[in-house]
Amino acid sequence: MHEHFPKLTYDTEEIDSDDEFLEGVDAVKEITRELWFAHDLSDEEQAGLWDELGDYLPDLRDALEDDDTRGEGLEAVCEVLRILPYEEDEIRQQLFDLISAYSGQIAALDRESVGYFADFNLKTEALTYLYWEGDEDQSRLGKKSLSHLVDQATQSGIDPEVLLGGWQDSYSEGLPLQFAMHVKANVEAIQELEVTHKNSSKFLHDSAGIVNFSRWPVDILERQYLERDNRHIPYGTALYPWKDPKNAFGEDKQIFANMDAALRAGGYRLRVAEAADKPGIRRIEYKMNSLYGPASFALIGGHGTKDTIEFGGFDERHTLHVDDFDDLKHPISVDRKFFTSDPTLILISCSTGIEDGIAERLSEKLHATTIAPVAPAVIKDIQVDWQPLDDGTRKPSFRAVYSEGGGEKGHDTPAVKTHVYVNGQLES
Repeated sequence: MHEHFPKLTYDTEEIDSDDEFLEGVDAVKEITRELWFAHDLSDEEQAGLWDELGDYLPDLRDALEDDDTRGEGLEAVCEVLRILPYEEDEIRQQLFDLISAYSGQIAALDRESVGYFADFNLKTEALTYLYWEGDEDQSRLGKKSLSHLVDQATQSGIDPEVLLGGWQDSYSEGLPLQFAMHVKANVEAIQELEVTHKNSSKFLHDSAGIVNFSRWPVDILERQYLERDNRHIPYGTALYPWKDPKNAFGEDKQIFANMDAALRAGGYRLRVAEAADKPGIRRIEYKMNSLYGPASFALIGGHGTKDTIEFGGFDERHTLHVDDFDDLKHPISVDRKFFTSDPTLILISCSTGIEDGIAERLSEKLHATTIAPVAPAVIKDIQVDWQPLDDGTRKPSFRAVYSEGGGEKGHDTPAVKTHVYVNGQLES
């Protein structure tokens, strides 16, 4: 039913135990599959199936209690929860009671087992349902158990509750199953980094605020780690908020990959950073500057208006105004500054390009080129051109392509007009 979550394969004939209850587990799965195609059934037939399924729930408890059959029972629990309607509250509570009772065993992870990845998927999904839809105590237990599971899977040294909170911020409007998939994608991204570069994910979290590791191409993250403390490679930063309720920014990954490839051809790099709010941005600005030197350009993501960028929220702590960029205008010290001369800012933020808006005023304040859409939009492409300089080097110039939201990446949607400001003057 959900191919994103691989099925565990259990040969119940080889389980050496009193396995009569496994017939009940199989019955739960069969009834669940019938209910999945319930559009062919009358309301009365559906109600009868839910009643029948409820009779087999004690068998799920027996399966979860046994180390050899826990995976089989957990698989059945998840299959039911995926399709369970809200009106079946009694069954939901019984399932949540089961997950709560065995949360310790569910949160334990054997990284050496053959079925490790599929096992992790099911456990993540079950604990996510408890975390998101359980009562207060169940939700607290679900979060604690899921954090423990993530910590075992990543072994990154990053506080798993910080990771989990950041991931929830970036998928808070999704469904439990979607969030579980989001957790899995981020865990896999961290694991990929850690296999070749131990402690790299912790470095990227501490220095660049990264929690949404699956948002970024892994080779960008690897280079950012390997080139730490190298202040001689020119670069720019993509700065995005942790919070992204619809995971809209997660769809920009290929755009970053293409942009990075074009920049590397000219000797530049794309660095990436995240922050939870305005104070977080300040901390990351200083850390990135100390590691890599002044930036030549920046991409700033967030939900926008004519005069503001909503960076992860709508209160003052998360709302960027022109005056919030004052510290970027002045040197950090005699020999340190945030930007090189004539930087470029690309605002991936709706409506910020409207005349006399934040893009125009930032261009004037920072003596910069700013690029921004004049209406609600998503970024579709960022093209890199090269401008020769008097000293024989080149610097990148950019053309951002925005389109109306609602379409999938790579599909044609109506273009949104872009404004480019240079030192406060509208160029196009």
